[in-house]
Amino acid sequence: MTDPMSVLIHHIAIRTQDFWKSYAFYTKILECQVEKAPYKFKTRNLCFLRCENLSIELFDNKPGEESPQSYNSNRYGLVHFAIEVKDFPDTIKTLKSKDVKFIKDPFIPPSNDVNQVMIAKIEGPDGQEIEIRDCKTG
Repeated sequence: MTDPMSVLIHHIAIRTQDFWKSYAFYTKILECQVEKAPYKFKTRNLCFLRCENLSIELFDNKPGEESPQSYNSNRYGLVHFAIEVKDFPDTIKTLKSKDVKFIKDPFIPPSNDVNQVMIAKIEGPDGQEIEIRDCKTG
């Protein structure tokens, strides 16, 4: 019998200001695979993308709906999400060649963890913070 409290995160949902700009960012820049192609859900655009084991739901506002407040890293709730990459140096080089905005250039966060990996933080198309993590341990 499986543990009834065993959970896995199914997906994260990202409301976009410009659906097609965000779709291009996640598919062309971060090279996420299209899990469910863009389609109309009632009055909004929606799609599901996959970055290895992370599923991302992108959608835009309903027509006439006011955009939510701009991103603020001091707010409560989701602050960032992280993507682990196999070739960290090459990924950083590729992101820079695609003019992705870096919030923090690659660094090793100070911690007492001897296996701490190198990370960088980039800005998504709607200002959200995306952490890029090296999958190798230090």
